[in-house]
Amino acid sequence: MAESGNKRLTLRPYQAACVDRAKEKNTIVVLPTNAGKTLVAVKVVDHFRLMKPDRVVVFTVPTKTLVGQQAAYCRAHCGTEQVVAELCGQEMEQWDRIRWKKELRMSTVLVGTPEVFRQALDKGFLLPGDISLLVFDECHNAKGRSPMARIMREAISIASEDSRPHILGLTASFAAGAVQRQGDVERAKIELELLLHAEMMCPDVRMEGAPADAAGTAQLKWHRVKFPVQDLEGRFGAAVDKLVLKIIEDVDPRNQIQSISKTLGRMRHVLGQLGMDGFKYALHHNVLHHLAAHAQALAQLIDP
Repeated sequence: MAESGNKRLTLRPYQAACVDRAKEKNTIVVLPTNAGKTLVAVKVVDHFRLMKPDRVVVFTVPTKTLVGQQAAYCRAHCGTEQVVAELCGQEMEQWDRIRWKKELRMSTVLVGTPEVFRQALDKGFLLPGDISLLVFDECHNAKGRSPMARIMREAISIASEDSRPHILGLTASFAAGAVQRQGDVERAKIELELLLHAEMMCPDVRMEGAPADAAGTAQLKWHRVKFPVQDLEGRFGAAVDKLVLKIIEDVDPRNQIQSISKTLGRMRHVLGQLGMDGFKYALHHNVLHHLAAHAQALAQLIDP
């Protein structure tokens, strides 16, 4: 964990409108990818840290890789100094009530995967009243028995109204998956709003510098470009399997790590979709991080 770097970014008008609404009431902000949802979130974080300094902000993100990314963004761009903790990985399973209470005293913003916070709430290590603001990144995934949905149904919704945290949902598309009819979109909207006890906000995002018509609507000009297709997964999939297996075997000679085939498939997919830079990032932050979490246990098994 580390304190914020306090680098200020200027809000665009639609972002400022989202922040103002989110301060007043539970809000689901729907913005396109790269339109600045996280900046909206950190401004709302600043507000609730100021209003309720004795409570923490909980910021849930869908994957372990995003934990570090969003935590770094909070440190860099929160307007006030925050102590941001990154909570993910198997080591969290060892945390007891004392360890959680220590973290609540030390940190002001907790960034982690939803399951980490679901378990803490379920065990009573973290209480709804400990939280001033609960941020759900990619909140369209809150459905069924997902950790985000369970946090709301099994902890937040049943808490007394005065102890419930403020809710901020972030998504680029609240109707996840294939949508066949307009009614399906409306149903998805209502279900998400009911689950999060929030109202959806879809601001008008104007393209800066785009010419506008007489009504002020931005007129976009589309250009067709050719995207070079590279079948990296097909060409280098076998080499990826060999590399990842070699790394795993060096650390885990007794094959204690489960789901190796799933890990290999995931890494091949990352290479095919994101290229070599994405593969290197995932290898470091996913595979190697996963192995590091097992290192001590594996050492005890190999050399008891």
